[in-house]
Amino acid sequence: MRASLITFCLMMYFTANAQIDTLRSKATIEAYVKSELKYKSLSLLDLNTLDASADSLNGKAAEAKYWINGDFDNDGRIDLLAFATIQDWVGNKDNNLFVILNKEKLSKKGKSSKIVSIANSNYYKSFHNLIVVPGMISTNNKTYLTLVAKKPAALAKTQSTELSCDTVFIVNDRPMVYKAHPSTNTVKQIRFSTHGCYGDCPVFEIHINSDRSVAFDGITKVKKTGNFTSEINELDYNYLIDLIKKLNVPLLQAVKPNHTLDIRESDLQIIYKNGNSEMFSETFHEEGLGSSYVSALLLDFLIGLHKSKYWTPQL
Repeated sequence: MRASLITFCLMMYFTANAQIDTLRSKATIEAYVKSELKYKSLSLLDLNTLDASADSLNGKAAEAKYWINGDFDNDGRIDLLAFATIQDWVGNKDNNLFVILNKEKLSKKGKSSKIVSIANSNYYKSFHNLIVVPGMISTNNKTYLTLVAKKPAALAKTQSTELSCDTVFIVNDRPMVYKAHPSTNTVKQIRFSTHGCYGDCPVFEIHINSDRSVAFDGITKVKKTGNFTSEINELDYNYLIDLIKKLNVPLLQAVKPNHTLDIRESDLQIIYKNGNSEMFSETFHEEGLGSSYVSALLLDFLIGLHKSKYWTPQL
């Protein structure tokens, strides 16, 4: 009894401090993530058995492996990647791929790690009955994650069918998509607007300028209606621009919104300093967000702006 109590106390101490080198077992990782993300339950998945029709992460069969280590934000410190089945306190179940970043401890009381969710993006909800198989590649002395969405072999009736593949890394504690040749156009203004639906869809319009000033028009079903102004911080603006440079706009323009369904729709227009502009429409709802992983990240960011507490009424 005493030995069990000591073991439990040690596990709680390690998970509270959450240093990567103390997360050495399935139990300590589960306890830490469950506590930090406030899940009701969490169970790590064996990374080698996510896709029964494929080999393990490195192309070799292996014993049960619940996490892999790598420098996923390329800061010189080793991080931890794991996949889990989760359940919230409402009873919803889902799968979540996450990275526990090894952060430099700034003070004795400061946390030395941070959890970044990777594959719980609503984008993957637009596929049904899929599996997301994570991998790891290194190029130019940098480490990247690969997220391959597949339809299981049992459903494909042959071998597993690949639906999408994204190469991802972490920047400023957020997921970012790698693209060998991102756009080099300089963005002058971003115009984002949402449309109504039969439910409680927020309807608003946001203009974001290159000086980071933001104009917001809250139309209906938002926390603040009317015209407001604000300024986006430099870190968020750079992240937004980086996402835009990774978009495959011609592909997104080819995806036509389904106006026959009661789903939320949005329009995004990107105006460049050279006078050109690009525009496309996206849909977002509870069963899916965006036509690609990067556009899902972008939509999630832009939709979240209407909840900002820092809007100043426009005079």
